[in-house]
Amino acid sequence: MAERPAATRAARQASPLNSLTQAPIVGAVIALLSGCSASPPLPSIQEVNAASRVISVCELFQSLSWYRGKKITVSGIVYHGLRQPDCPNKGWAAAHHVTPALDLESTERDHETDPPSGFTTEQESWSRIEEAQNALQRGEELWITVTGRVRCSPELPVAGYGHLGAFPAALIIDRLIKLEIKKNSAVDYRVKYRGPM
Repeated sequence: MAERPAATRAARQASPLNSLTQAPIVGAVIALLSGCSASPPLPSIQEVNAASRVISVCELFQSLSWYRGKKITVSGIVYHGLRQPDCPNKGWAAAHHVTPALDLESTERDHETDPPSGFTTEQESWSRIEEAQNALQRGEELWITVTGRVRCSPELPVAGYGHLGAFPAALIIDRLIKLEIKKNSAVDYRVKYRGPM
């Protein structure tokens, strides 16, 4: 059989029937791509750096307003929240005469949505922190490194987090990275208020 001329093949490929069979595929691709644009934006370089680099509680409180709403990795002592002794008297905390301490919360108690936490607190991490805190002996302190999202009021230095709203900020815990018991004979960290942390 003789091969059809190129003009006939081109006409057949450009026929309305071929356009109709391709239309659903094109429509599906467009719908898929438009759905992708509705997904949450990628984090900025600063947010990625804040989450991947371990900072101290003291460092966090030197620039608390900058960290508001960001996901971070932070290290400190669990004692009436998350704190660090002997912070240098400088930065935001010193200027506003507040104790650099974070209330520790799980996503179950996080009612803020700006921005949303973007995770659910890992229950195993929460349980390990509570168990270690309850097992402390005299002369021991509990140090943890955790990832989580910082919550604080945009009208700083307004407090309002934790027991009686006494904390200037809260950390919504994502997961535990490291837990360590250290010796400290100066403070008895077994004395705790009754609360989640």
